[in-house]
Amino acid sequence: NLKILNFYPVGSLRLARALNKIRNNSKLTKTKYDICLISDFGAPRIIINKIKVNNEIKVYEGFLKLTKYVIKYAIEKKCKLIFLLKGKTGEIDWFRKNLKKKEFDYLMKNSSHKKESKSTSSYQILRQSNLSISTMTTMLRENLTMNGKILSCNFTKNKVYDFPINGVSTINKVCSYNYFCKRTSYLLKMKKHQY
Repeated sequence: NLKILNFYPVGSLRLARALNKIRNNSKLTKTKYDICLISDFGAPRIIINKIKVNNEIKVYEGFLKLTKYVIKYAIEKKCKLIFLLKGKTGEIDWFRKNLKKKEFDYLMKNSSHKKESKSTSSYQILRQSNLSISTMTTMLRENLTMNGKILSCNFTKNKVYDFPINGVSTINKVCSYNYFCKRTSYLLKMKKHQY
């Protein structure tokens, strides 16, 4: 037995395992989707890093606004969208309740549950997407680790959900659809080596 006195967590074990699988199969790195929308359902908590989230309803309204923007953009621009569900209890029902029927149907038709097999990992979907969009999920950071392009949009009016990196990959304020559209188009056209 080894006695380990000091250790430092570095990175994600799930990501490392997925990368080993993906690197050994070139089919898993070919781009299939223009946009991967990562569900933010279940993200609001009462306290994050000792900062109180004041209004959970406003937070979910921000998540919903981002979802609606992505759906509208994907339809208008005829983008190949994949919606990455978290698989949490109540997730699909929440989207059904809060989206228009046409939006909900479009989102579910393009969900990871419909388009991919159960053995397909979320990381594989990220690698096969030109741009990943969400508010603050860890998967955005992990996608950056895999040299993927991201767009983090905080429409919640709560700074606790601001992505820690500023720049072209971040919108940390509520914005118009037109502003979102221009930023998304810019990132989609950008080559990975420029990003």
